[in-house]
Amino acid sequence: MKNFKKILSIMFVVIIALSLTACSGGYGPSASNKDAISASGSSAVTEQQTPTTPEGAPAQPKKPSTMSMVISYGLPILLLVGMYFLLIAPQRKKEKKAKAMRDELKIGDEIVTIGGIIGKVVMIKDQDQIVIETGADKDKIRIMRWAIQQTLTISE
Repeated sequence: MKNFKKILSIMFVVIIALSLTACSGGYGPSASNKDAISASGSSAVTEQQTPTTPEGAPAQPKKPSTMSMVISYGLPILLLVGMYFLLIAPQRKKEKKAKAMRDELKIGDEIVTIGGIIGKVVMIKDQDQIVIETGADKDKIRIMRWAIQQTLTISE
């Protein structure tokens, strides 16, 4: 699963790079500069010509094509949707499951805390605090509900 996520993240980086080049028109000299470079034989372009219409008036800039607009806006949106379904949605599902497990705790359940302490629930003080007893000495520890990682006994 980790390799799959790595491959997908690399694919997203490539998609971002493609969308950025589509937005900026690519890297390197433009087509008119390429003609000037090949004619002069050097890469230094000294004079920039503005395109004109047959009447001699300056030409209007070309409107971007529909395909370039779809690529410019569609790929980043597709990237965000993919990131949501790969990263955010599974994390939310996991958090909901953990919250439900913590809310269903009752006295007598065996739990493991985030720190690795194993204990048995003996008292639920309020919504946020729980008292557990650990070890053979029956030491009591007061912990926060959010510090519970998993239950070892199934509550029915």
